[in-house]
Amino acid sequence: MAQCATCEEQAEADRIAYFCIWAYVVLWRAMTCYDELDDAVRRRLEKRIYIPLPDAAARARLLSHLLDKSNAGHLAESELKQIVAATEGYSGSDLHSLAQEAAMEPLRELGTKLASVPVSQVRAVQLQDFNAALQ
Repeated sequence: MAQCATCEEQAEADRIAYFCIWAYVVLWRAMTCYDELDDAVRRRLEKRIYIPLPDAAARARLLSHLLDKSNAGHLAESELKQIVAATEGYSGSDLHSLAQEAAMEPLRELGTKLASVPVSQVRAVQLQDFNAALQ
């Protein structure tokens, strides 16, 4: 029994969608846990691109950019150097999470007053916020 053209097209679309989902999962897994992939999957990955962790200068630029982008305030150069030293071995994603956590500290201090305080009254992110986020 022959399938109609739309059924065949749908079956092909389903195969493509399944492959795309499979490829995305394998790619995600390869990005996060490459060493845990089995050899058969590793052989199918054509290119391996190693992206090293950011060095001190790159971490400083990333943190400065994240603070500027969020209008969370500016840290003094000496404070930024302290944070950069404390984040040795952090990835860009780790630094992003750290900056988000540090930016939440001034909001947490407000507690129940958070809804009534204007944005202009919220203090800027400080070194102590990064130190708390690093804990």
